[in-house]
Amino acid sequence: ELTCRWENLDRVHRLVRQFGGTLTESDYESDPNCAILKAELLAADAEAFTARFTDVTGGRDSVKRLS
Repeated sequence: ELTCRWENLDRVHRLVRQFGGTLTESDYESDPNCAILKAELLAADAEAFTARFTDVTGGRDSVKRLS
């Protein structure tokens, strides 16, 4: 589950694609400041994806592994 500020949304979409992931759900209405996305990625890529996500968002957004 990815929580990202609006200004990072395009970068996060690109990052998910770069890692070969798929966005499975998008919630653009629950939080006026952020989008909440669910993405499926390979478990082997989780650590690298999280590190890159932190870089891309300047550490201001969050990743939560659901399973």
